[in-house]
Amino acid sequence: MTRRFSDRLKEPHVLVGIAVFAFTLLFALYTRHAWEDWYITFRPAKNLATGHGLVYNEGERVHTFTSVIGTLLPALLSFLTFNVSDDLTLWLFRICCAAALGVSAGLLARLSRKWFAGLVPAVLLVGGLGLDAKAVDFSINGMETPFTLLALSLFLHFVTVHSPRDLGVRLGVVWALLQYTRPDGFLYALLLMAGMFFFLPERKELPRALAISCATGALLFAPWFLFATWYYGSAVPHSLVAKRVWTEHEGITYYFDHAVSFVRSLLLFQSSAADAVFTPPYAPNFRSLPPALIVSRILGTFAACVWISPKVPAAGRMASFAFLGYLSYLAIFTPLIYPWYVPGATLLALVSLAFAVDAAVRSPAFQAQSSFLRNFPKAFTAFILLYALFQTAVSADQFRFAQKAIEDGQRRRIGEWLKANSASPRETVFLECAGYIGFYSGLKLYDYPGMTSPETVAARRTLNSEDFLPLVRRLRPDWLVLRPEEGELAGMWQRDSMFLKENYRVMMTFDATAAIREKSFKPFGRYFTHDSRFVVVRRIL
Repeated sequence: MTRRFSDRLKEPHVLVGIAVFAFTLLFALYTRHAWEDWYITFRPAKNLATGHGLVYNEGERVHTFTSVIGTLLPALLSFLTFNVSDDLTLWLFRICCAAALGVSAGLLARLSRKWFAGLVPAVLLVGGLGLDAKAVDFSINGMETPFTLLALSLFLHFVTVHSPRDLGVRLGVVWALLQYTRPDGFLYALLLMAGMFFFLPERKELPRALAISCATGALLFAPWFLFATWYYGSAVPHSLVAKRVWTEHEGITYYFDHAVSFVRSLLLFQSSAADAVFTPPYAPNFRSLPPALIVSRILGTFAACVWISPKVPAAGRMASFAFLGYLSYLAIFTPLIYPWYVPGATLLALVSLAFAVDAAVRSPAFQAQSSFLRNFPKAFTAFILLYALFQTAVSADQFRFAQKAIEDGQRRRIGEWLKANSASPRETVFLECAGYIGFYSGLKLYDYPGMTSPETVAARRTLNSEDFLPLVRRLRPDWLVLRPEEGELAGMWQRDSMFLKENYRVMMTFDATAAIREKSFKPFGRYFTHDSRFVVVRRIL
């Protein structure tokens, strides 16, 4: 038995999975990066583990998190370790997430032997995923992303290995895993099912298999749906409700215009959601690394078109079709493309590109070309891997610095300072960045846009305003933690300085600009400067 196990460890796909797992943990050890949203999620997880309920604020049943597995798994890890250390829980969660990414890479490496004629497309696919900056970072910074990647890899495995009549229950497990991972998981399921109908050659068994898969997925997700409906009054996360306020007054023309704009941007090769697929987190939002945006646009646009070619096998066309569909969703329905949404789309794009390369290599016309052209797939793959490695290396450097200077040096210190200087845990804080500050202060938040706060959402709807000043006037928080810039504190001061003078006074300024100025290499410049200064203001009692 021992010898058999050791032999399995030497299999190529197992070695690939172990290598990706190890690389991901090395990234974690170097950067120590913990995403802001981890602490929004971990607060209710820790409350559950310590017996205070699955809530952000004790006694308030508000569904403040989006990922079920991203909340319940940390709660379980904290409970099993007797809640002795928040950092230990995070590291155990990182190990679980890195393992999920490693299993995904191993599955894809194993599938590559069935899919591709040579090694080049396999290296492009598995290497591109294992070195992708967002896939690696969001597998160690506390987000649920690797479980989406695992679900998509399982889907590709099942549709490749099993016949359609044997897919029902297996795909149902995938659909449930997607939905337990993210509220929009069902979109992946719908797009993949549509891709199966369009591109799988055996269609007679599909209706029955997909009906069984939908029933299985619904049955597996039903326990959480019923619990959340009973416990919170709704299975829809409140964070989605808060974000939906931005667009709930928009009509059908709003989404139609966004759809037309997305199609036009793809056709004219303009800036689009494709810019976010092969770039570091928030690069399109802050216009960081402009050459990377162009490369991502080229690769993303090409991957979105692979499904058109009949020479590409079904799995590649399904991946390309689902990629285009999910990219359309990001462009049309999300006001801001949140980077942890993207790695699933990146995986689908990599599958599409790998199949396109394989189809080109297999074609007789390609084989008849000169040796220079025949070597192009190798050069293309080498470029993708070097490009991905460069991105990940840059991201590691930037996030290591951000963790020290911004996350721990600013946000965590502010949370700890508020906890030490507040008179009561019932005091309230108005702010935009709810993660570190909310977790380490332990106070009730009136966060913007209201992911943890029904009061903020209600005020935004009543006032029909996203302006901080009328929101503060209505909510009357005990504390304000704001950036001293035009959109936040400076804008409030310019419009009604008398209100602030009569009701609030500045208590503390947290400033990391000196540390940021000293760092010479800053390709993520605006990512740092956006959170370089915070002013803490207290209401005059």
